[in-house]
Amino acid sequence: MSEIQLLPQVRDFLQRDHAHFINGRYCASACATRIPTINPANGQAIARVTGADDSAATTAVRQAFTSNWAETAPYQRGQTINRLTDLIEANGEELAQLETLCLGKSIHLPRMFEVGQSTMAGSLARVTLILGGINAAVLLPDADLGMAVAGLIQTGYVHQDQVCAAPERIYAHRSHQEETLAKIAAALQGINLSSTLGGSVQFGRRSSTRSRNWSVSD
Repeated sequence: MSEIQLLPQVRDFLQRDHAHFINGRYCASACATRIPTINPANGQAIARVTGADDSAATTAVRQAFTSNWAETAPYQRGQTINRLTDLIEANGEELAQLETLCLGKSIHLPRMFEVGQSTMAGSLARVTLILGGINAAVLLPDADLGMAVAGLIQTGYVHQDQVCAAPERIYAHRSHQEETLAKIAAALQGINLSSTLGGSVQFGRRSSTRSRNWSVSD
């Protein structure tokens, strides 16, 4: 699959001079420091943001809570949050591309919410989608190794431990320990290494040089 092309609005966003968004408007910061946002896929700066100046933000948050949000009824709060959800979904592709460029994750990771949507298709059941868990993976004697290894590759490698869904240890029963290792090795050799925005990429760049170095030294 060819590399995904950036949306025009994504390109426009990256070319802007980014200020702090406080109390419903963009504000110039007293801090002169400009911090580059690095694309882990190529090491290039894709944007620059103003350095920290949190006094105005802190004041705005306190005022909003004490003068408005604290007195807002739960139903109205829910309506506000639902509106935010609608806006995120309406701009999902744009947000996913920006998240991918900033963090180096494969495009399908920033759009994990679609998993929940597809799971709920045609169902009225109330469910909670939880993306988490870093406990050990235990493969019992009757484990389906094909399914288990596919899951381990997805959670342990494709996610690149940038989400909390990567088992820290794998315990395989002695009856299929060697077969498990062989299947994992074969699966790793078949992983598609590509540009972060590649449509079929399975293993992109780490979110930062610090993250990469920590992983290599672990």
